[in-house]
Amino acid sequence: MRFFVIGEFGFAEVIGELVDLGKPEQYAVHNNIFNDALNGRDALFVISHVDSGFRVSVGDTVDFAIENAKQRIAMLTDQQYREGIATAFKIKAERFAA
Repeated sequence: MRFFVIGEFGFAEVIGELVDLGKPEQYAVHNNIFNDALNGRDALFVISHVDSGFRVSVGDTVDFAIENAKQRIAMLTDQQYREGIATAFKIKAERFAA
């Protein structure tokens, strides 16, 4: 599936594959198009929230990126999770307005 992710300078289109993280929202794994070892972004794969484009986790393998995302989400309370999704949409709206 094609969708847009948030980058440093706006949005970029990626092609990803849906993954199940145990939440009703859609998440997908895709190549790290912002791969930049100088800035610490040297992981090969990213899990992103499809509707907002916000990155959830990264990993050198697809399996690690998925497990990392599941662990990060599991650490959140329901309120923290909802607030995180709301913040992601707010950032998306601000970036699109700019």
